[in-house]
Amino acid sequence: MIQQLWELRHLLDARRWSPSELREIQAARLHQTIRRAVENVPYYRELFRRARLDPGSIRTVEDLRRIPVTTKSDLVAAGADALARDVDLAACSGKNTSGSTGRPLRVPEMASEGQSHNLMIFRTLLDMGFRPRDRMAVVSAIGRHEPRLYQRLGLFRSRNISRFQSPGEQLLALQRYQPTFVWAYATVLRYLLPMVDDQLSRVIRPRAVINAGEVMDPQLRARLRDDLDAELFNLYGSTEAGIVAGECRAHRGLHVHADRLVLECLESGEPVLPGERGAAVVTCLWPRAMPMIRYRIGDIFRFLDERCPCGSAFPLIEAPVGREDEALRLPDGRRLYPGDCGAFIGCREVLQYRFVQEGADRFRVELKLRGEPTNDVLLRLKGRVADYLGDAISTEIKLMERFPEAEIKFRIFLSRWAPQ
Repeated sequence: MIQQLWELRHLLDARRWSPSELREIQAARLHQTIRRAVENVPYYRELFRRARLDPGSIRTVEDLRRIPVTTKSDLVAAGADALARDVDLAACSGKNTSGSTGRPLRVPEMASEGQSHNLMIFRTLLDMGFRPRDRMAVVSAIGRHEPRLYQRLGLFRSRNISRFQSPGEQLLALQRYQPTFVWAYATVLRYLLPMVDDQLSRVIRPRAVINAGEVMDPQLRARLRDDLDAELFNLYGSTEAGIVAGECRAHRGLHVHADRLVLECLESGEPVLPGERGAAVVTCLWPRAMPMIRYRIGDIFRFLDERCPCGSAFPLIEAPVGREDEALRLPDGRRLYPGDCGAFIGCREVLQYRFVQEGADRFRVELKLRGEPTNDVLLRLKGRVADYLGDAISTEIKLMERFPEAEIKFRIFLSRWAPQ
């Protein structure tokens, strides 16, 4: 407990470091991370050998660019060679990526990793206004939560509600617990809202709603804002890298946890120009059973060139708008991502939607509507689609009775076409 309190104090102090102090700490931790990975992880030892890199030459964040990028498929193929030899794997817990973008990756986790990850989450929650007497409801696929001592004393309470319960059971659990903070996938909220006629406030009245693990599109955000008197926050992370960035109450963007990781924004393997979007590549700067060095998460985002009024020195990013493989590619060269999709904002008839790209200029839009639509409603929705994609795009509108509720993360953009 004393060690965790010391680490938390250090994490809270880190937000006030100057940019030069942050760069110095990053460089020191990066050097340690690289040295340990090459000494103890066969995959990285071979990666550096093939690239003819001396681990001692990687001393700054800029030096990272000389290391080849690693993908999930690389680590899946490496198997046990991607794990650190100086770790007792039998003592590790494990978690799997969702598999929504392909074959799942098993990520082992040491007890110290889990503790550090929880403290980083707690730091972000404090920035969101989480108070000692608040009650957090986490609606996700994770298991039952064992309360810690301070939670049994009534401080910073939290309860897990299984994503695999029916929507009715989830709503009942929320109603009984009456959380002040709700942490949920956007997919969960999309399934729950129709059950209460878009009025979640009839069941709970939280002060804050945290979206984590996937993109919250503008339509869903608008539905929540119209109903709840609650602040909406984005928390960005992944199973592989843990918490990457989180929003504070200033709502100017998400703060990157730059004291614990390095986040890069790349396009075609090169850093993007200031203000442009690219794919997320992350390097974790703490001891791990499965080190992540220049690991391509693939979420699309941009850095924001400003300082947050909250006083934190950590860099800001926009909330990721989607993954690389979620982009809809239009003939005019545009790429559309779910985080930007406002096609159905204000359309109360649309409960859920999905854009499916089947060719260079062929799309299908699947719509689950509230009740039987009139011809006027269908014409208006077709007009919305044409405005969003363009009149020259061939689009089929398909009405759906339901979407599969078994999906942990419902993808509102789905591309079945790849440019040659």
